Amino acid sequence: MQNNILNEWIRKAEGDFLTATRESKVRNRVNYDAVCYHSQQCIEKYLKVFRVFHGLNYKRTHALIPLLEDCIIIDPTFEFIRQQCDDITGIDQFRYPSDFANKDDAKLALKSAKIIRKFIRGKLGL
Repeated sequence: MQNNILNEWIRKAEGDFLTATRESKVRNRVNYDAVCYHSQQCIEKYLKVFRVFHGLNYKRTHALIPLLEDCIIIDPTFEFIRQQCDDITGIDQFRYPSDFANKDDAKLALKSAKIIRKFIRGKLGL
């Protein structure tokens, strides 16, 4: 049962990563908001995967830092990705007409997602 749940989380995280990556490669009219949003979602889901993998209950939150801190308790080397979590926290909040992500926001978000994704997948043996 747990493997099914983990695989579903991983599938969703990978879907977000692929969407962010694909959107970042669009030549005209890149949706930077979408790159930021899906990058944050990828990170959030991978942090949740690691928690569940180690027997913690699913946590209903979108806040990366509390999820990260749970992971640090399990594995102190997660401190390595704190900066990327800090960098991307709040970067997905471009939901209102006056708030738009820009190219730099999107680059930072996707870079953070790539680093964190690789780090956690390595911890999971993927």
